[in-house]
Amino acid sequence: MILGRLTTVLAAAALAGLFMFGPAATASAQDGKKDDLVAYLGTRSEARMGFDPLHGYANVDGVSIFHSNLIRLNSDMTIELELAKEFSVSDDGLSYRFVLRDDVKCSDGELLTAKDVAFTFNKSKESGYVGGLEEISEIEVTGDFEIVIRLEKPNSLFVYTVCRLPIVPEHAYVGDYGRNPVGSGPYVMVNWDKGQQMIVERNPLYFKGVPKLRRITFLFLAEEAAFEAAKSGQIDFYDTPYTYARLDIPGTRFLTLDSVGKFCASVPDVPSGGVNENGMKIGNDVTANRAIRQAMNYGINRAEMVKGLMYGFGAPAYGLIDKQMPYYNPETDYADNDVERAKAVLAADGWVDTNGDGIVEKDGVKAEFPLLVNTKDKLLQSFGMLICEQLKRTGINAVLEVKSWEEIDSRRHSDVWLLNWGSLEPINTFYLYYGPNKGNGFYNSGYYDNPVVNAYIEKALSSTDEDEANEYWKKAQWDGETGFSVRGDAAWLMLVNKQYLYHLKDGLDIGELGFQNGTMGWIVCRNIHEWEWKWRHAEVRPQKAPAHVRPAVPGVPHLVFRRGQLPHRHAPGPAGHLGDVHEPRAEGADHRLLGPGQAPGRTLHGLVHVGHKGRLRDFHDLPSAGMEPHQDEFRQHLRADASGVGPLRGDRIPPGHRGGGIPGQLAGQDDHGLLHDPGVEPQVLARSPGAHVLRRLPALVPDRDD
Repeated sequence: MILGRLTTVLAAAALAGLFMFGPAATASAQDGKKDDLVAYLGTRSEARMGFDPLHGYANVDGVSIFHSNLIRLNSDMTIELELAKEFSVSDDGLSYRFVLRDDVKCSDGELLTAKDVAFTFNKSKESGYVGGLEEISEIEVTGDFEIVIRLEKPNSLFVYTVCRLPIVPEHAYVGDYGRNPVGSGPYVMVNWDKGQQMIVERNPLYFKGVPKLRRITFLFLAEEAAFEAAKSGQIDFYDTPYTYARLDIPGTRFLTLDSVGKFCASVPDVPSGGVNENGMKIGNDVTANRAIRQAMNYGINRAEMVKGLMYGFGAPAYGLIDKQMPYYNPETDYADNDVERAKAVLAADGWVDTNGDGIVEKDGVKAEFPLLVNTKDKLLQSFGMLICEQLKRTGINAVLEVKSWEEIDSRRHSDVWLLNWGSLEPINTFYLYYGPNKGNGFYNSGYYDNPVVNAYIEKALSSTDEDEANEYWKKAQWDGETGFSVRGDAAWLMLVNKQYLYHLKDGLDIGELGFQNGTMGWIVCRNIHEWEWKWRHAEVRPQKAPAHVRPAVPGVPHLVFRRGQLPHRHAPGPAGHLGDVHEPRAEGADHRLLGPGQAPGRTLHGLVHVGHKGRLRDFHDLPSAGMEPHQDEFRQHLRADASGVGPLRGDRIPPGHRGGGIPGQLAGQDDHGLLHDPGVEPQVLARSPGAHVLRRLPALVPDRDD
């Protein structure tokens, strides 16, 4: 109850304007087109050490709204030029030459040059926060806009390191730079109120063109407060936690993006007894056994995790490398949720239950170990509980321990712990499975070290041919005898691939985004200079209804909205008649439910849309939240003259799927609007023989529009 009150207080504070949801953050352009935005990118989006790329900011996904990169990695694994207009690698793989654009200015008006690139790489190597720079032997500025970076030995991953490092101008790197970043990116920091919000304004000197959004306010709130703010309309772009994925947010559309981001578990691969140079304990006598690690992978049910904990927004992850990657080895495929196989693997290695307690033992050691989860991550705690439950079926007892990050950090080499990971490029194969990386920060925290795997990784690194390198990456996974995959050493426990979920206010266009890299929240902003509002408040005006939507009763108000526009108010007609109509933004666009006084995104009465050129394209189910007891009854009514086509959620309409009914007739009607046939020609909206009348369901229709 106390938590509930605290959440309410936080939400109330946000709605009251303590997070500047007032004029400073919501002003619109004089021409009536909205040009500001309030965004929430999740609980991990705030850079605690500052927005400084030389101290780790943006090095996970390479995206900084304050800076630009020499080159960028696209979701299809192609390299895109950004600050560099030319890029080449020497035949021996040792020299990387970049020719820069000569028209790029920083937000303070200073020209960005090759000296700034040299400063960025030298300073990053010195700071130690950015991995992959250790093998740089020399950086030579060969002209104002030309630079050559030389390596001690070939490294096929270096190009991806370049993609992850935003360029910082040397002249501006003074004082507390992380709180006042200057760069060549699309936005400039105006104010950062740590732990609450950050306000940025567009950089008028941005070399790709002036960003379309004038001002953006990024909120740094707890999940509960952020959801309340989004639900009340205070947030325009909402990075949605899985907990709230199925809940309705009025006036928004729901966007899902597939990613390589994963939930996974670091598993110690060596026996206990060791201590590293920092005094941290190394190893675990249970998980050091390969049969235990394999049984964990075979025995868990990843599909259940996706369905039960992620509400279906994800996919099982059977290894670090996803199947769509060019360096994936298909020979590593296996099936999970195979308890019998897990038990057989354990039994073959001598693990047996000697006392009937359900936990197997070997040489006096029980198959039991702690599973650490961060006290601040409720979702991973749920994963931890489910993993413990699933592993018990195999005879393994994982004991969940919810700990502070400080304690997890101190035990990360000796205990199993849950975390986020994932990237498009093979760089994580090097980080997680290369023996010499063991104990290097968070890389290879389980101290995995297989000489054969190390050799394949070294060959992949030294290769100057991408196809050849990919073959070595594949062999590191499994070469027929050994590898780091589950078929071999099962060095890590990969759980699920995440889908990134967002609710966007209707009218907000963020362009096309493909398969996503692992992220701390900012990856979605890689094209933020293109984001814009596609409709103007001033243009939403009642229009004269066309003949095919003329009301049967004179004087009933009808509003017709042009494509891409949204109604401010809904004007329902009397029983059996249309209240208003509007066209979707484009052919095949998602269709939303409307309720009295509401914008698309929610309904209280089950109304539907008019589709392309006045034709209805589909009909929808009511929102499920709080209405589960009546769903079957409502579906039965919807199916009645609909040729067996069931109800569809407004944001889940399969391409080309439309509602049914008799051509030229109504598929149904309700108390406030009509459910129509999508026929080939515009329909006469009048009651006709064969139409099914939906009776009013009081429990489904609240008395108030809230």
